[in-house]
Amino acid sequence: GSLSMRHSVCLGLAPRHVLVADFAAISNDGLADHATAASTPRIAALLDADEIDLDELEELWGPEQFRDENGFVAFCRAVDDVFEKDEYEEVLLVDEAIATTVGERIRRGEVVLTVPGAASPGDCDALYEAVTQSY
Repeated sequence: GSLSMRHSVCLGLAPRHVLVADFAAISNDGLADHATAASTPRIAALLDADEIDLDELEELWGPEQFRDENGFVAFCRAVDDVFEKDEYEEVLLVDEAIATTVGERIRRGEVVLTVPGAASPGDCDALYEAVTQSY
């Protein structure tokens, strides 16, 4: 196909409830086609920014003329997968995390995230020193 990986944070995996709301706004009798799906805010923003084109969207949509809610969410996830994500690693701070999502694990203090290249070792040292001096 004509799809290639790109580096972007444009779509950023919208939560399912946001995609479901997008689908509810465009669906007709619980179904939507790819042209209508392209009018949703997240997909339209990608098109407007020339991050993806209509042919690529059609390829990702597949042979089905219409999709239901789950199919639409899967389509949005497929669009998002075209874009590379910055890598991060979870560092566990407890013996066993209880929470099921990354956000909840962070909120509960079960993990921290490391993001390679986000700050230099010197930047980290300066931040650490500033924090320790404030106590």
